[in-house]
Amino acid sequence: VSSDITGMVITKTGHGIPNVEMQLSDNSSFINKITDITSASGSYSFPYLENRKGYYLQGYKNDDVLNGVSAIDLIHLQKHLLGITPFTTLHQYIAADVNHSGIVNVLDLVLIQKLLLGSITSFPGNTGWRFGYLPQDISGQDMSVFKEVYNIEYLDQGPHLVDFVGIKIGDLNGDAKLRRMPGRGK
Repeated sequence: VSSDITGMVITKTGHGIPNVEMQLSDNSSFINKITDITSASGSYSFPYLENRKGYYLQGYKNDDVLNGVSAIDLIHLQKHLLGITPFTTLHQYIAADVNHSGIVNVLDLVLIQKLLLGSITSFPGNTGWRFGYLPQDISGQDMSVFKEVYNIEYLDQGPHLVDFVGIKIGDLNGDAKLRRMPGRGK
């Protein structure tokens, strides 16, 4: 007897995110993993999984790092750092922490500038997107509470629905385009 794990990967506004590599493993280091690429609507599926076994699930997407990152995002980050318009959600903090250091500071601002100027092509220590499983509270400011790996300790019979929210790193105003890459996915 087998079960399946399915779900959606969405933005904070509920739009499906295509081309996310969903990774499923029987260990938290994801050494032996199977993957599924999200569809145009953001859905994924791992069918025919062995029951009475533990699984770990996470999302990964590191293409098109510049997508959604512009001078407007620099202005939002500057206003936050100067205390003019402080961030109010965990989503904003995660997006602004471009070097994944756990704090938002002027170094993140410099890295966004370097990306926009073309002197770097990725954010050091980070990916283009980060994904947290739902439900979880993303209203606070403590980035350490953002949960990215979903653990099923004991898979029992039946379908298991696990949804994720995606946060585009560096995109503080949420204008990243959600487009399919040619020749990818379902």
